[in-house]
Amino acid sequence: MRRLALSFLALALLTSCGQTKMAPTSVFSTNPLVSSVASATGLDFPKAAGGTGALLGLASTKLSPADWTKVATSIPSSDLLVNEGNKLGGMSTPPSNLAGLAPAFKKMGISDSQAQALVPAVCDGAEKIGGPEVGSLLRGVLK
Repeated sequence: MRRLALSFLALALLTSCGQTKMAPTSVFSTNPLVSSVASATGLDFPKAAGGTGALLGLASTKLSPADWTKVATSIPSSDLLVNEGNKLGGMSTPPSNLAGLAPAFKKMGISDSQAQALVPAVCDGAEKIGGPEVGSLLRGVLK
């Protein structure tokens, strides 16, 4: 009886661990910026979230702390997006320029043409969500 109870407990823990891995995708599928980027680029939600996060990660290193705060506070779950971009792109830290994201995009399964569409999609989507200043800040550093 005790062995059976432990088996059920182990199964429950394994099942809950699998569900935790899926949580970010559901969070990102309701994120307005990721939805906007997915719609504009044709990327699925995981790739749109990863690409968006990689670009936001780069922006976070290029913008002043005050400007990054404006961007980050206007985009829901921006910190989770940056983490997702780093994770999916295999990056421990964001690269120093846009060209440095190419290997990360490739690892995410994002083609060159899709990667080129990401920057305007992220900037336009961020502007719709956070206003012209947020869009302008991102356009200034993601070139």
